[in-house]
Amino acid sequence: MPAPLELFWLIPVIPFLGALTLASLLISFNRTMNRLTKPVSFITISSVGISTAISYLILYQELGLNTINDLSFIYKIANFEFSINFIIDKFSAISESVLCTLLIIYMIYTYFSRYGKKGQVRLFVILGFTASLFLAIPLLSFTRNLISM
Repeated sequence: MPAPLELFWLIPVIPFLGALTLASLLISFNRTMNRLTKPVSFITISSVGISTAISYLILYQELGLNTINDLSFIYKIANFEFSINFIIDKFSAISESVLCTLLIIYMIYTYFSRYGKKGQVRLFVILGFTASLFLAIPLLSFTRNLISM
């Protein structure tokens, strides 16, 4: 089993994949998917819940260490090079855990306050995409440069 620090890139990816799957199903089977509010909400909330569990494992492991771990993805298209750097340290581990907890509380509150209303499936697909974007922000290296300025 891989260490939690090797899985930190999954924190923003899991909600994105869940929302992408639900969005493609919503586009393909619009009428049927709009009736399935409970499964759609469950899939979105559980994908953020899995990210929350991973972030707490990383927080538990990172609090005892004084290291900075990074993971780089480099994409080359023709003459253009694009790189994404994920950095995990104490600050990003704490911010990921707090952000995941707030997102899951907000999603549960939204589920119970909007239960059975029109547009709930679309709302949870949008919440899944925004959750993945919010969870990627503390891990990206360009935000670290903006904070340190």
